[in-house]
Amino acid sequence: MKNPMDRQLEKQLSERAVAIGREGNVAAFGELQQLLRSSSANARRLAASAMGKLAWLGVDQAAAVAALAPLARRDPHPQTRQYAIKALKAYGVAAKDTLSDLRDMTANGFAYRYDAKFRIIGEFQIRPDFYLPELDVYIEYWGMDTPQYKMNMYKKQTLYQQEGKRLVSVYPADLSRLGALLTAKLSRYGVSVGIDARSEVSR
Repeated sequence: MKNPMDRQLEKQLSERAVAIGREGNVAAFGELQQLLRSSSANARRLAASAMGKLAWLGVDQAAAVAALAPLARRDPHPQTRQYAIKALKAYGVAAKDTLSDLRDMTANGFAYRYDAKFRIIGEFQIRPDFYLPELDVYIEYWGMDTPQYKMNMYKKQTLYQQEGKRLVSVYPADLSRLGALLTAKLSRYGVSVGIDARSEVSR
């Protein structure tokens, strides 16, 4: 279905979102929140990108996450969802909140590090979504579907494999059965985790 918004208005809203992000205009935070609710998919996408750029500039992080989360989970346009997920990562919560069942691991005595840097091969440095140091297991949530993202995903998976790392991959289709999936995949490494197999991630 075509966007019913007037093209000129859509252009103005989109350009405004880009300008806010480029300028790091924290004072326009409320305006960005409104743009995230626009009927224009392009304006929402660019507003999400701008919101991510404000992450380190002192904005209300809880409010930013609350504004971005619905887009990341339910926006009808894939690119808008992808931009919202990327923006959430700037606030350090995207994968952590999406994979909330990992909290059960800490309850079972397993420590984890979220988004920790480590060097894997030579000059290549990657940031795993989660690392379980006691188990030497890496968990990655592959949440986007663009060609560039998939290319980087395959490259990253290859690096893990070449280095003999223990990798658990999670995809959007896995979220409704995440508890059972993590339990099964970790058991392959001889790890017993008491995650409720019936648990589902809210969408």
